[in-house]
Amino acid sequence: MDLRVIQEMLGHTRIDTTARYAQVSPQLVAVTKSPLDQLGRKPGKPKKR
Repeated sequence: MDLRVIQEMLGHTRIDTTARYAQVSPQLVAVTKSPLDQLGRKPGKPKKR
């Protein structure tokens, strides 16, 4: 999600305040699939790897 959207939702005036709450672990990033990986695929059929 866009950090600016999160900033507005939390009511922060400074983006650096919001950034403190937006920490993401490298392990979580490593196991998260990008929505871009879905481009060009037919809906409902997961691609086997």
